[in-house]
Amino acid sequence: MKPRERIERLLELARNSPRQKRYVELAKRIATRTRTRLKPGEKKWLCECNSMLIPGRNALVRAKEGKIVVVCTDCGRRKVFPLKKERKIF
Repeated sequence: MKPRERIERLLELARNSPRQKRYVELAKRIATRTRTRLKPGEKKWLCECNSMLIPGRNALVRAKEGKIVVVCTDCGRRKVFPLKKERKIF
């Protein structure tokens, strides 16, 4: 099994498992050892405490002043993402 496939499988398992921290830790370790980057969509929902941030389960999501703030309820860390502004077509 290729490293990319293995990382994707571990992150998929982490979404619905009580062992999510272990699966995220393994996925990060495989990415580091094989020098494979995590995709931005995958990395966005991972916390530094090896939790997968799932809104409503272990993450609070708030929209404030042109940005989205995601707070991990396990460790309290915050991730801030800018909201995309609307573009004028004409």
